[in-house]
Amino acid sequence: MKTIQQRLSDRGLSPLAACLVVLAVAAPAHAAEPFSFVALGDTTYTIPEDNPVYEKLIAAMSGLVVDTPFGPITYRAIDHQSTMGAYVGQIGVKDGKGVMTTFKYAPGDKYLPTDAEVKKMRPAD
Repeated sequence: MKTIQQRLSDRGLSPLAACLVVLAVAAPAHAAEPFSFVALGDTTYTIPEDNPVYEKLIAAMSGLVVDTPFGPITYRAIDHQSTMGAYVGQIGVKDGKGVMTTFKYAPGDKYLPTDAEVKKMRPAD
């Protein structure tokens, strides 16, 4: 099984750029444009649009499938959103500590807008 770095290298990204992508996977959804992520504490890294790696990064991530402990996820080509899900549930207190009392894994692909909805929300090029 190939790592995400190996898969991105197969798609033409340098090893350094592939490592940056791995760091970016955990980036907050509200990260600044065009492509920013926070790593190593509060340090923010940004790849400007005029950097040659910017387009390579977009191309390499489009449609990329990554195996995770929760099953495969995809970075959708249409909007670059990940289909990674999240645990959702209710929170309670047990022995003075916060705990999830009921929870389930909600797969991201079940909650993302369809391709048709994305096209409707975005202006045509």
